[in-house]
Amino acid sequence: QVQVQGPRIGRDASRHSRPRAPMQIQDECKARYDDIERTLVQADAQWRILEEQLEATEETFLLGRLDSWKKWFSLSKDELSQWAEGSLRQHVRSRLHGLLLGTLAGRMATQVGITPPPPEMLKEDADSGNLIARSSNQTLLGLLAHLRTAVRPLVEEARRQDEELAKKIRKTEKDERKKGVVALGMQDTKKVAALKRQRPEIWEEPARTLEKLVAPIKRLKEFTKEDCAPDKTASFARAVPVVVVRAVCDWYFQKSLLGYDQVAQWWSETKATLTADAQLWARLLEQEGVILGRIDSGIEDIGSGRRNYQLFASFGGTEEEVQNFLTSPMSMSGDPGDLPPKLLDTVHLLVNEVSQMHLRLKAMRDGALWRVVETAQAIHTELRRDDEVSATPWQAVAAEVGAAALAEALKLGGPWATGEQEQQQQEGECDVSEGALTVMRRVEDLSTTVGEIRCYLLDEDSHLGGPAAEGAAAVLQEFLGVVAGLEEDLLVVLDEPTAAEAESWLRSFSASFESSGLGRKLDVAMAALPLKADSALKAADRRTRTRLLSLARGLQVLVDDACFRAKVAWPLRVTAGLPDDGAAAGSPSSPKTAAAAAAELRKSLEISMPSSPRSGAAASGASYSFTPSRRRPQAGDEASAVSGVSGSAQPGAGGGAKASFIGAPWRPDTPSTATPEDSEGRLLSSKFVDGQFVPPRPGSGSLRLTPLASPSRRAGRAGSGSAGGGL
Repeated sequence: QVQVQGPRIGRDASRHSRPRAPMQIQDECKARYDDIERTLVQADAQWRILEEQLEATEETFLLGRLDSWKKWFSLSKDELSQWAEGSLRQHVRSRLHGLLLGTLAGRMATQVGITPPPPEMLKEDADSGNLIARSSNQTLLGLLAHLRTAVRPLVEEARRQDEELAKKIRKTEKDERKKGVVALGMQDTKKVAALKRQRPEIWEEPARTLEKLVAPIKRLKEFTKEDCAPDKTASFARAVPVVVVRAVCDWYFQKSLLGYDQVAQWWSETKATLTADAQLWARLLEQEGVILGRIDSGIEDIGSGRRNYQLFASFGGTEEEVQNFLTSPMSMSGDPGDLPPKLLDTVHLLVNEVSQMHLRLKAMRDGALWRVVETAQAIHTELRRDDEVSATPWQAVAAEVGAAALAEALKLGGPWATGEQEQQQQEGECDVSEGALTVMRRVEDLSTTVGEIRCYLLDEDSHLGGPAAEGAAAVLQEFLGVVAGLEEDLLVVLDEPTAAEAESWLRSFSASFESSGLGRKLDVAMAALPLKADSALKAADRRTRTRLLSLARGLQVLVDDACFRAKVAWPLRVTAGLPDDGAAAGSPSSPKTAAAAAAELRKSLEISMPSSPRSGAAASGASYSFTPSRRRPQAGDEASAVSGVSGSAQPGAGGGAKASFIGAPWRPDTPSTATPEDSEGRLLSSKFVDGQFVPPRPGSGSLRLTPLASPSRRAGRAGSGSAGGGL
């Protein structure tokens, strides 16, 4: 055992030792990388703590104010747990992150001087496992992503190459010692020295990459120390209630605004449609004038609330408003987790405006609009029924139907086209005689048609004998006289097929009908016929009469409509090379009376409820959507269904509208006060209530209460000892 003396060792060490070398480059790179990663992880953890604090404050405030949300917006607790895209909670959380955390993250990115990477790159890094952070700070995520995807591979590759180089150096030194190769003093041999000179080259690129991160990481440390200190983040928590209540109001305001635009546009279009039928609109005003006034005033009130909202929404909605709150003395007053007392008046004004908009729109959509639609549809049905009952079979035949029937009888083609003659004329294959022959055949078919109608009117099987039938037959006989004259004039054209003769016949053709007044005479005579209803005829007789009445209407169109006449005589005009007078360019039409126009409108009148913003929001590009809890029919709803206003609400009731299918209170089993006439003809039908299909309950159609007897009848029954239908 050798005892080493301390002083000697000290003298030997001092004699052989060199000045201490600076930290090797590989050690410096490793230490710098570990320090950068540790700083980023700590900053991310501190940021996540801030997020959790703000989100916990948001959750506490929302649940603590649940009674207020129910009072203002009829909001249920279940709706606060819905996180679907466009939901209230998703909107509030996005607003909270955007105005508080987003503003702070923006200042961090500006001070650190790092541009956050695109979100898709961060998603790829998260999917690949390169990111372990879960914060919403894009700057921290970007730095971590750059460190772990771009820098760490370089450092790990340099570390691997450095370890391989160290092994190679040790092996070389061992081999040289075995060979007796020893360097002078403490120097390395040439081979070892050459290998050690490769080490700086290995760490050159990682060192250069890490050097670029030194300044941003230093600025990040300063920012987290100053702006993310506990006292600074505590003020952020005080701003959470202000941001949350503004976000809730904005969400309901945007939803109400979308619904208001839809309802206002729907009411404008529907009102224009209803007022087009004066009789329908007059009856609707008589029955539902109060409801119509409420709709107009409700739309006006919602528009006023829309303007007032912009005046009161002056807090917690933008970055500037949040910063003004954080720097004002108001932020340090009151409970940190609740609204400041000095801001309550402004909050109540804003909440009152949006709450009134929401409740008015809900009451209007669930009550008044349904009432108007149902009443208008009922009046529309009654008017159509009255039109069908009052209209005679002759009046029921439209001019278009008559024109089509006569065009088919004259073989004009569909739709009464004359393209064949035009093509043949352009190719030089037709002359005036061919056009005249074509028109002659049509005139003969016209004469046959008139004769067939006349024979039907005078036939005993038609049961139309009498002065009216004879009068209509006389008009048709006059019609035949005009057609016979046209046939004779057309023979002249066939004898001398020239353009001049053709033009002369065409003028005579138009003048014969225009000056005869046969159209009005035929309409009056046919309207005077004692025609039975279609339901009173057999099927074969009904088809025959319908066809002949259509042909008679077509004769009236021929007399009154220059366009239809031009179609009939068009082959002669085109083959003679005569210029187009423009009459054939249009389509047959006939003037309608005001009653006929109203009846035509009633056939095509379609009104329905406006689309709901709960489903139509996405289509319009809005970022707000709303899905209320569905209401289910309750037991004992027969009484509500019998009321005939299924799914309607009673406007003006306190606390919003109440749908009629919600269970009605109990009432004694008293006879109804309605008269027998009131209870007849009221049929229950399925309804769509707030977008939900509500069918009538089985057997509810037979639930009718007997009417109260008149006082005289009750007295008579009482005198005879019979029961009076009491309770």
